[in-house]
Amino acid sequence: MIDSMASKSHPEALPERTALFQQKNGKTYRIPALIYISDGQTFLAFAEERSTPRDSDAKVLVMRRGSLQNGSLQWSPAQILSSACLPDHRTMNPCPVYERKSKTIYLFFVCILGNITEYHQIATVMTVVSPGRWEEKSQ
Repeated sequence: MIDSMASKSHPEALPERTALFQQKNGKTYRIPALIYISDGQTFLAFAEERSTPRDSDAKVLVMRRGSLQNGSLQWSPAQILSSACLPDHRTMNPCPVYERKSKTIYLFFVCILGNITEYHQIATVMTVVSPGRWEEKSQ
């Protein structure tokens, strides 16, 4: 994807590699996701912002936007996705999907209540009882 994009505008070189999410100021970034929108020649990079590397310390999702300018990718600063959350939940596992016909980006993610452990998440299963109605089953 980046090879073909770079070769059209500057066949002699690929854009320089860049670490988009780095640990600093007590923040850790995990579970990155990247999508390229060819219509706008734009990259969108998503990650979980955490207070520590532990899953239970995930806080919010962040996004950076990248665009090719003069043969190199220019990235915006990280932006907190404040509308991608629920009160008292941590937002995790970003998964962007682009629907080309409507030019819509869908961002799928999970919201986990409080500091529930991964073990508890796996031990709890949600099943469909009827369309639109879910029931919790503990294993």
